[in-house]
Amino acid sequence: VNDKLLELTGLSSAEIISNKLTQILFAQDKKKQEDLETVLIQQEPVNDICDIYNKITGAKKQIHVQAIPISIKGIPKGYIGSIEDITEKIKAHKIIEESENWFRNAANNAPVMMWSTDANKHTNYLNNTWLEFTGRTIDPESRLGWLEKICPDDQKRMLKLFNEAFEQRRNFKAEFRLQYHGGGYRWVSAVGKPLYAPDNTFLGFIGSCADIEEKVMIYQELDNK
Repeated sequence: VNDKLLELTGLSSAEIISNKLTQILFAQDKKKQEDLETVLIQQEPVNDICDIYNKITGAKKQIHVQAIPISIKGIPKGYIGSIEDITEKIKAHKIIEESENWFRNAANNAPVMMWSTDANKHTNYLNNTWLEFTGRTIDPESRLGWLEKICPDDQKRMLKLFNEAFEQRRNFKAEFRLQYHGGGYRWVSAVGKPLYAPDNTFLGFIGSCADIEEKVMIYQELDNK
């Protein structure tokens, strides 16, 4: 028994040694106590997450319990294991998950088409606005399937622009014609920029497209006058 376990539980060494560890770790969950005791009797490895309450402060911590059986000449002698306080890790994971859910909800309700790729140029996200505009599901749009929706006259130019921006890790902006689910093509304005992790690892690209068909038509009418 080390100091960290004493700190987590608020118990003394004598209290821990005189009680079953299963009762200390799962004091609030009798079912888990019974399940873990069965595992120990069968000499199986332990890998579990549980809540533990400090006897002195009453504070709840979430811990990761790992243990493996030890034996000498085939005779079981007990277990050796570790207990890790993962309270902050779980909180951080929850914050990240909530943040990702918020982003996806916001992106799916955005008035512009949004997309992202991984570091291998494969599309890994398209918002609802994109899918509604093109009338396709996300599967056909994966990898570089989105290129099929671009007007054939614009495909070569856009693929070259995208590949150059990707290789050089630089922002890009372009206008091209994108096939509309109602038939025909509509002009869109697209922007993209490289996406990096906090440790500066390149993750891919993220960007958006806006429908500018009416704007282009107005300019064309003015040019024809």
